[in-house]
Amino acid sequence: MFRNLSLVFALSWALPALAQFEALFDKVRPAVVTLYTRGPGSEGSGTGFILREDGLVATAQHVIRGSKSIVAQFADKRTVRALRVVEEDTELDYALVQLEPGSYPTVELGSDGALRQGQKILTLGNPLGLDFSASDGMVSARRPPHFQFTAPISPGNSGGPVFDLEGKVVGLTVFKRKDGENLNFALGIDYVRRALDRSAEPEDQGSEAWFVVASEAQEHVQTYNVFNDDDPNAMNSWVNGQWDKGLKLTSVAAGKGRWIALMEDRKDLGQQHVTYERVFPEVEVQHKWNDGFFVTHLAHGNDAWVVVMSRTSAVAEQTLLVSTRFPTERIAARSKDGFHVQCLAGSQDRWYVVMAKGLPYVEQQVQTFESVPRDWIQANWDKGLFLTAVGGNGLEWAAVMSKGSPIAAQSWWSGGEWPEEWIDSQWKKKWLVTGVY
Repeated sequence: MFRNLSLVFALSWALPALAQFEALFDKVRPAVVTLYTRGPGSEGSGTGFILREDGLVATAQHVIRGSKSIVAQFADKRTVRALRVVEEDTELDYALVQLEPGSYPTVELGSDGALRQGQKILTLGNPLGLDFSASDGMVSARRPPHFQFTAPISPGNSGGPVFDLEGKVVGLTVFKRKDGENLNFALGIDYVRRALDRSAEPEDQGSEAWFVVASEAQEHVQTYNVFNDDDPNAMNSWVNGQWDKGLKLTSVAAGKGRWIALMEDRKDLGQQHVTYERVFPEVEVQHKWNDGFFVTHLAHGNDAWVVVMSRTSAVAEQTLLVSTRFPTERIAARSKDGFHVQCLAGSQDRWYVVMAKGLPYVEQQVQTFESVPRDWIQANWDKGLFLTAVGGNGLEWAAVMSKGSPIAAQSWWSGGEWPEEWIDSQWKKKWLVTGVY
């Protein structure tokens, strides 16, 4: 008799809970998306959830890593394209992705700060391609910046939301331990909220920041052009036309919503290959190295990377340094092995420095700065060193000055307007633009 009473009691509790879960999933499902990604030689899928009505989506960074295209699919099978990655953090493993213009349903954000061990949670995701699959569990432990939970997940759940019983997102699913059962982890939503707050800040409406170097060197034919960022094919078409005339791409730089491309008749550069990607194409660089190409220029801006690779006898070997901070010590260590800095550039979370053997340099000095180090540049000019590489990551700049280049004298210009008249004045005195940053 008591067994039957216990069973009736359990069923009487479970039925309202089941109804609550159904209502909750009906509420949140419209704001959860399956993300389909495609990159060089690979396809993948994951999960995301919409933070803002304009289509800002949160997901795990590893879901979109290396992808050239991202498509979001809703529960009603409607699909929309992602236009760009607004922010990504490889260490915490989250990313914010902007969908094409529209009005979208959104999730409600809670806070992971008040999560309790044993608290009930729910997940919604795309495990193994089985889209919009729901599961429940509880918080096993808080392990900031993550929390551990028991709701079953599989590949494809990554980037999906973890909800509390009020339907508020308290976490973003990032990984599971394969050496145990139900050892699953989510990034606390408060970390994503900070990124959301940053994305809502008005963009800097100030001027562009240009750094242009001109040098007295062997005279070449030079030309440049300006292109809007929303039409990358225009730059590709122009570069191809200049290649047909025998000119080579020597420098690319980004302004606000536009690109500058500089080309000249460089006899030391042969066939060229240009990559325009949202994520730095490390794998492609390695493949082109194997095919006899070397990196001759890097640029980052407008949420994209441009990597110029050329066949050239001036380089014998290259190496790529990747670091979250400017790698001054690693540069010094590689210099002892005969490598010199050839080009560099940075994004919000990474510096990329290309070092090479075979360059004519006998000495290099490297400096990071927030404003142009006039005294440092002048002091090195006095010692016979000249600017050979400059790059920035939006927070700081780095400059490389080298001895042994064929440069006889140098000048530079920096400011918020593209220096068309200054460049014309340098060309009139038979100087060349040797760097645009």
